[in-house]
Amino acid sequence: MAKCVLVIDPVSVNRIRLSAVLEGAQYDVICAPSVGEVGLLRDPDLVVLGLGDRPSTDISQLATLPIPDDTPLLC
Repeated sequence: MAKCVLVIDPVSVNRIRLSAVLEGAQYDVICAPSVGEVGLLRDPDLVVLGLGDRPSTDISQLATLPIPDDTPLLC
């Protein structure tokens, strides 16, 4: 099974570019413009968080998602 990467970034071009690169490397990618709009189909192996204008809010909202505690976070 392919690894899953969750990409959260308010900039659509960033989400599109990261998704294309990661899918080309055989990753499953879930994209969302904000933490509040994430709909998880499965637990991600990595979370890539593009910090918008409210980084502390984004990070604290991320803690509310049902993601295992040992999942790496790349900001």
